[in-house]
Amino acid sequence: MTPGGRSARARRALARLVPPVGRPDSAGPPGPRRPGAPVVPNAPGSPLRGHIDDPRPGAIVIGDTVTLRGWHVWGDQPVLAVAFSADGRLVGHAATGTESRADVAKALGAEQFAEAGWHGVVDLGGAREVTLTVTVWPAPGEPPVDLGPLPLRVSRHHGGVEPELDEGAPNRFHGALELPPEGTALERDAVNLVGWALTDRLPVSRLEVTVNGEDVGRARLGLQRPDVARHYRAPHAEVSGFEHLVDLSALAPGTSAVRVEVRARSLGGESEVVARRRYQLAPVAAVEDRSDRAGVLGRRLEGIRASVRPGDALDLVVFTHDLGYGGGQLWLSELLRQAGAGSRFACTVVSPISGPLLAEFEERGIEVHITQEYPVTDIEQYEGRVVEAAQWLATRGHNAALVNTFGAFFGADVATRLGLPTVWGIHESWSPSVMWSVAYPAGHVDPLVQRAAYGAIGAAGALVFEAEQTRRQFEPWAAPGRAVVVPYGIDATGVERYRATTTPEQARRATRLPARARVLLVMATTERRKGQTVLAEAFARIARSFPDALLVFVGDTGTPYAEALARLIRRSGIERQTRLLPVVEDTYRWYRAADVVVCASDVESLPRSVLEAMCFGVPVLTTSVFGLTDLLTDDETGFLFEPLDLTAAIGALRRVLELDAPSLARVASAGRQLVRGHYDSAGYATDVVDLLEGLRRDPTRTPAQILSVDGRSHRTMTVPTDAG
Repeated sequence: MTPGGRSARARRALARLVPPVGRPDSAGPPGPRRPGAPVVPNAPGSPLRGHIDDPRPGAIVIGDTVTLRGWHVWGDQPVLAVAFSADGRLVGHAATGTESRADVAKALGAEQFAEAGWHGVVDLGGAREVTLTVTVWPAPGEPPVDLGPLPLRVSRHHGGVEPELDEGAPNRFHGALELPPEGTALERDAVNLVGWALTDRLPVSRLEVTVNGEDVGRARLGLQRPDVARHYRAPHAEVSGFEHLVDLSALAPGTSAVRVEVRARSLGGESEVVARRRYQLAPVAAVEDRSDRAGVLGRRLEGIRASVRPGDALDLVVFTHDLGYGGGQLWLSELLRQAGAGSRFACTVVSPISGPLLAEFEERGIEVHITQEYPVTDIEQYEGRVVEAAQWLATRGHNAALVNTFGAFFGADVATRLGLPTVWGIHESWSPSVMWSVAYPAGHVDPLVQRAAYGAIGAAGALVFEAEQTRRQFEPWAAPGRAVVVPYGIDATGVERYRATTTPEQARRATRLPARARVLLVMATTERRKGQTVLAEAFARIARSFPDALLVFVGDTGTPYAEALARLIRRSGIERQTRLLPVVEDTYRWYRAADVVVCASDVESLPRSVLEAMCFGVPVLTTSVFGLTDLLTDDETGFLFEPLDLTAAIGALRRVLELDAPSLARVASAGRQLVRGHYDSAGYATDVVDLLEGLRRDPTRTPAQILSVDGRSHRTMTVPTDAG
């Protein structure tokens, strides 16, 4: 989709009125104007109003292309389309609505004029001087209007550097909300708003979204937009995309319309509404009542449940979503290793997706069963698989279940319906109602399957979370006192061994990082929620002030987002002070080589990379989201900054780079003591096993009761007030 999108009306007009560029029948005197059509000036008294904003007459154009921008209205409506001619030759065209012009709507007092903006890219064909003409098609039945002339000079010398902008010119905002398309009937569900925004000179600092006038939070910044980059020369155009997930189920009953507004704030402090869209809420569709059928299917488990005869010793079945390397998977791997699964007690891991953890688990004596994807699209298929899984479990003597991540809710449903004591570790930081939209396409999950998942949440003996904020999101669906925070942990002993045998200097040599550089390490797979492009943007604004600083990204996944990050680094001129490296298996040497570890995530429960960095004695700079605010105290055990805000990221990077060595060492030492004292993986593995064993002995006891010792929690954890 082109930047800003195009209305159906403008697209039809463009196709009907403007001949394709380069076709033999596109010639006309002059350009696309029909023979004999009058040249109407843009003058007072004419129904045509508007302005060619860019370029200005006589401007010097850098390179072989030029972007034209402007706005035009005819009477009380935006014009249909515009076309561009160079020295009488048709060279391009555009529809109105391709650039949001909230400023025009405000100035003229008509909301529809926000769709009056247009822009297009013209190939100048190697000319050194050229005269452009913009032709406007005002309205059906009206003749086209030529605007011009617009003389330009062309320079080929740019060397990949962004041209200087006239400091006297206004720093204009540009942007659009593209998805959902205007006119879409929205369901009362989570909807993802997608668009782009920038200013002439600077990237946008943050984007504030309102729905029907109510603040619904900030949008995620820095998403890849190569199409926008083709229209705007600035480096930040590469990552000018945004998205924001909004839960419309919270709208008041009786609401029929949705009005979305996106306000951009620049690094300079200016703000402007860059997009407005109106939608209708779709009527609530009548849902077939299939509850009786679901009951019939569910009763098939009664005979199987009666046949379960668990033994005395712990025999654990684990359901997970994936056996690759990732935060949730490594949580499970570390837990099972510390607990002695496969040696101290029998354990089988069930997963629909294989990966490198399969070999690791089997080496430890853990049996691994790779199954098919958990079915979610149809309740008949889902219940059929539940029965098959239950029959399989009944023959194996498992007497407790551990479920890893929300995505493995199928296993929680099977285990709880069989009556197995179940501990469910949930790492995702979205509420259950929003989770479906995050994990699956719209309409993909059968509502009765969703109901089964909610039932499993309510039936689980213990719902384990890494962060209090995440626990609160699930609390309405959980049974009273069953949701609890158990701090995540890392292998503190292993980190200490590595620190004792490897010096920072040795780590620098192993990672080929300059010995005298101040290394800011970002240890995370490149993905949108991790905010790597925002960090690169922020670093580009201050890199010249700190010539010894080196920003190192470890985790390049080769995705379009990662490719955009690489292009942004090149175009911003910070290649000398930046490294972009693939995912590595040995992360310890990178922590040991770092001066500061940086995390810019906007969604994060409690990242392993932050805990490992702190345990290594490396100060951490991170966004204040979810479990990170539970973990860190600013300027004591780490450094915090606001998420989804480029200005905050710039200030945060500058803050740590300006600190002296003793100040960094003080925070690093406090962070290390905190993690070593309270976030060792041996502790959380003990907690989870205690929960499993406690529920086996007495399923009526709550997690807080099981984990308490003499009325106090035996580890640092958040105990809900309703825990009993």
